[in-house]
Amino acid sequence: MAGNIRRRHDAAFKARVALEALRGEKTIAQIASEYGVHPNQIRQWRQKLLEELPQLFSDRRKSAEKDGEELQAELYRQIGQLKVELDWQSQMLAFCVQALEKALILSKPEIFNMDQGVQFTAADFISRFQGHNIQISMDGRGRVYDNIFVERLWRTVKYEEVYLHDYRSVSEAHGRLTAYFQFYNTERIHEALGYRTPFEVYSGKPLNFNPVQAYPNLHLKQARFLS
Repeated sequence: MAGNIRRRHDAAFKARVALEALRGEKTIAQIASEYGVHPNQIRQWRQKLLEELPQLFSDRRKSAEKDGEELQAELYRQIGQLKVELDWQSQMLAFCVQALEKALILSKPEIFNMDQGVQFTAADFISRFQGHNIQISMDGRGRVYDNIFVERLWRTVKYEEVYLHDYRSVSEAHGRLTAYFQFYNTERIHEALGYRTPFEVYSGKPLNFNPVQAYPNLHLKQARFLS
């Protein structure tokens, strides 16, 4: 009874025997004797191999075509993303150039400090300083304290104005921030400035010289905040 037990062969074994039979260098009887498999079984494996080979190559072609389509789709996605990023950088550069031109109308500093963002290193932005005798200063990479004075200002603006109000529109935000900076520059005294306002330090004029006549849009100094 033990001789009637059917042997089980894995796929790799079947493929090896079928390829041997397909190669034709040995007879089916020789292969059967070498591998211990019935000749009819070898013929069946060979026939199965012949039937499935075309499908094998067809599947590979379909897989290659699918991979090509996926690669093309990914390339188009990356191109689209790059275009969006370039458009955004172009708009950001235009905004920064416009803001700089407005600032230079009001004041021309001796040194202009900025970080190394692409909008600030662009030739169109840098060229705006030509003819104004303004030195350019850029923060070093990884140097978080190079721009600490401006960062300290933004923290003050956020905690004293932005976080306290729920702006419902851009125009409302613009109006409130305009009013806050006017207050910050002309009313808010600073301990580091000898209890003076930034306007007094910058202009050299105290706000006790009838500011309403000289600057009708300014308010009298009040010690509401101190930094």
